[in-house]
Amino acid sequence: MKYLAVALTSSLILLSACSGANAPSSDSMKLNYVTTVKSISLNPKVKGIDGQKDLVFILGKKKLGLEADDKLNIFDFEKKRIFKADPKAKTYEEHSLYLVSASKHAEAANRAELTKILKESNSEVTDAFDPFNSGCELGMIVPGQEENPGITVAEKGNTVEYSYKGKVVTSVVLGDPLPESMLAMMEKFYVYNCNVHPFIRKDLLTRKRVPKELNIEMSTRSANNTIKMVLKNSDGAAPSLDLGSDYKISFAKGLPLSGLQERIYIKKEIPVLPKKQESFAEAKTLVAKKEPVDALLTMINYSLCTGEQAVAESNDIMNATKKDPIVKKLQENLRPTSKAGAVASYKILNTIDSTKFKKGYVIEVLKANVESLAGGNPSARFIYALNSNPALVYAYKDLGTYYFSRYDVQNAWDAFDLGRKIKPDHVLFKDINKLEQGLEESHPEYF
Repeated sequence: MKYLAVALTSSLILLSACSGANAPSSDSMKLNYVTTVKSISLNPKVKGIDGQKDLVFILGKKKLGLEADDKLNIFDFEKKRIFKADPKAKTYEEHSLYLVSASKHAEAANRAELTKILKESNSEVTDAFDPFNSGCELGMIVPGQEENPGITVAEKGNTVEYSYKGKVVTSVVLGDPLPESMLAMMEKFYVYNCNVHPFIRKDLLTRKRVPKELNIEMSTRSANNTIKMVLKNSDGAAPSLDLGSDYKISFAKGLPLSGLQERIYIKKEIPVLPKKQESFAEAKTLVAKKEPVDALLTMINYSLCTGEQAVAESNDIMNATKKDPIVKKLQENLRPTSKAGAVASYKILNTIDSTKFKKGYVIEVLKANVESLAGGNPSARFIYALNSNPALVYAYKDLGTYYFSRYDVQNAWDAFDLGRKIKPDHVLFKDINKLEQGLEESHPEYF
């Protein structure tokens, strides 16, 4: 599949979100690790991290749980969702499973391209671009690199040491045998939480034993990191990974799309899509009433919501409205061919007061796309338009694309999912569906 050049922050963020071993039941197993992370910043102005935390991992049936600080994250590989639960408040957020693999996949492609540029210019390739460090941070191999970049393996009793360039970079003390039923979720444990190089991860899985201690040294573009995980005795059974009926879906108010998520997911206000016959009858009525701008916007609104183009009807409306000065402004400035052209077009479009029109929110969508081409941040315009009309499926797709281009994968997939909740077969989502299918094929260990 095609790689996308998008950057990502360190996957150590995942580690901080999650965490001895109990005897497994038929379908679950609890691993409690005292986890220490020491991160030395490469930027003297940025403070490093030096902390310790109890992290509980629950290996379930097609689910992985990560519990810390009275919070529980559940990776559900059957539903392909991530549930961020608060067991005390009995609430949870729900997000796409694809966001983790997509961001790392894109960052891997980005690093491959940057490495190529650095080598061609005879510039120094830093430790962050080293094949071992990249593999640890991303949990996947950067395109063009070997699965084993030169890692050697040495065994000393229950201890396995993995060395790279003459230095022990990962060491593992192996504990109890791992039940065959837990092997698939143990892979997910390594993939999502441990910053283990893919070659080392695969070697550890063949040993089918629970790690009593795991030590990793790796570098990112911003820090040198030492991670130590020590298994401790665990009391009690593994927490349930099933959210009961007493749990209610909820979204953090700080999320840009939380208002729309509340309306669509919680209140179940699924917006109704406009119908072709009614939309164009309304547009023709507006033409007759000498309201050409709203006639045009009504036609565009139909297309933005449904993804359908009614060619004959659209031509009739265009011909009837094209002499209006505001319609001409819109038509002449919606398709700039350069960034400089987009900047100029955006200035002109910004002179149009969208509040004067019944469907003025459509103008905000049109402005948002040109603003994005001009290098601006169109998210506020998209969200304004969507709050005005949550059926604007087109705007969910373009907002998600904008977030994804800025490395904000959670908000990107939240936008994609909202749009597909309203119209799953919208033509604009074909590329997102293809991307998700490609991620599953390229990185099956994440699913």
